[in-house]
Amino acid sequence: MSTAIEVRPVKTASDLDRFVRFPWQIYRGDRNWVPPLISERKAYLTPGRNPSLQGADLALFLAERGGRTVGTIAALAGQRLGEGPEDAIASFGFFETVNE
Repeated sequence: MSTAIEVRPVKTASDLDRFVRFPWQIYRGDRNWVPPLISERKAYLTPGRNPSLQGADLALFLAERGGRTVGTIAALAGQRLGEGPEDAIASFGFFETVNE
């Protein structure tokens, strides 16, 4: 496939919906996959609705090719687990991609 992949931040409610629903594309047909509740997943990824994200920076990204979502990733940085800057943590999650 020759179309370039564009990675862009999730900014709108529609973007968040695409981010949350993307795993259905990946795991469709996998009889062992247990899909999450969409409302729970959206709440979990919304800093104002998830107390564990207080004091943390969360960024969600969509990877798109030709207007179609082909991947997601979340980046989280904060000091929630530590007392000072030397205890700062960062992590990545919700990394999903199509297998092309």
